[in-house]
Amino acid sequence: MAVLPPAFLEEVRARTSIVALVRSRLKLTRRGAEHVGLCPFHAEKSGSFHVNEAKGFGHCFGCGAHVDAVGFVMRHDGLGFMDTVRSLAAAAGMRVPGEVPGEVSGDVPARPLAPMVKRPSPDDVDHEKTAKIAAARDIWTAAQPWRGTLVETYLAGRGVVPVEDIPTLRLAPRLKWKGETRKADSFWPAMVGAAQDVRGRITGVHRTYLSYPDPVTGAVCKAPVAAPKRMLGEMWGSAIRLSRAGARLGLSEGIETGLAVRRAVADLPIWAAGSLGNIAGGGDMDAERRRHPTRPDLWLPTVWPDMDRPGLILPDCVEEVVLLGDADGDRPTCEALVERAARRYADRRGHRCRVRLAWPADGMDFNDMIRGEVV
Repeated sequence: MAVLPPAFLEEVRARTSIVALVRSRLKLTRRGAEHVGLCPFHAEKSGSFHVNEAKGFGHCFGCGAHVDAVGFVMRHDGLGFMDTVRSLAAAAGMRVPGEVPGEVSGDVPARPLAPMVKRPSPDDVDHEKTAKIAAARDIWTAAQPWRGTLVETYLAGRGVVPVEDIPTLRLAPRLKWKGETRKADSFWPAMVGAAQDVRGRITGVHRTYLSYPDPVTGAVCKAPVAAPKRMLGEMWGSAIRLSRAGARLGLSEGIETGLAVRRAVADLPIWAAGSLGNIAGGGDMDAERRRHPTRPDLWLPTVWPDMDRPGLILPDCVEEVVLLGDADGDRPTCEALVERAARRYADRRGHRCRVRLAWPADGMDFNDMIRGEVV
C-alpha cells in the first residue's frame, strides 16, 4: 500500500473537530478552554481525559494516554490505520489519494468539504503554556505560610500535619473556583502546593479548595464544590516536593498520601506527583496492552513506557525509588501504571535505580490506613 502524503494526513486532522469526534463516543463537560470526561482507555471514577480543540488532541492525566483524532479512533474503535484515515477523511468530505470511489468496501457518498478547525500556531501554544505557568506562580506568590492557618486545621483533621516545615505548601485565603459558567464561580480558601521541575523551577500549582471552619467544631474539610482539587500550569514532569530528595525517594500521587507516609516513615523523603500518569510517564502507544480483568470493554494502560515522554523526572542523586500505590482507585489500572513506572525508573537513561513497590490495603490509600481505618 502506498504511503499517504503527510500533507493529506495533516489536512484530515485539520478538518476534524476532535471535540465533536470524542463527544460522539463519550460524555464531555466543558471546563474553560477544554472538555473533560472519563478516560476511555482506563477505568476511573473522576474525569482525567482532557480534550483540547485548539491543540487538536486529547490527553489523560490519569494514565498518560495522548491522542490526536487518528490515534483516538484507532484506540477507541479498534480500527487499523488505513480504515481510521478513510473514516475520518470521509467525514471531512475528503478521499484517500489513489483510491477509486466505490472500490473500498463500505465506501460512502462524498460529503461537503468540512471547514478547517481554527487552531493556534506553535508560538500561540507556547504563549498559552507560559501564561498558565505565570498564573500559577502569581497564585503561589500571593499565598501565605500554612502554619497556624486553615491548612493546618485541615491537615490535622486528616491526621497528617507535618512535623517539619514544608515550604512547598501555602494557604491562599480566597481563591476563585471556576464553575462551568461564570455564575457558578465561587471563592474559597485553598491549600496550594508548588510543583517544581527537575531544576527546581515552579511550573504549576495544585489547589485543594477548603471549607470555612465549622461554626461549632471548627473543623475544616474540602470545599463543597464539584471538584475540590485542581491543578494549574505545567504539572507534567514536575512534583510537589514534600521533603528534600536523597538517595531514596518515595513517590505518591496525592499530597495527603505523601504526608501520611512521611509521618509513618520519617526517613523516607516524599514527592507528590499530582497524578499516577505523571509518575508512570507516557506509555508506548504501539506496545501490547491487556484487557481489564473485570471490564472487558476497557483496555488497561500499557505497562511499556515511552522513554521520550518521561513524565516526572528524578534528580540524579536518587538511587532507589519507592512507588506508593493507591488502592482506592481501580486496582488493575493502578497496577498497570505502577508497573510502567517501575520499568521506566529501573531503566533511566544513564541513571538506573532500584525500584520498590508499596501498596495499601484494598479500597484504601495510605492516609486511610494511618488514620486507623484499617486495623
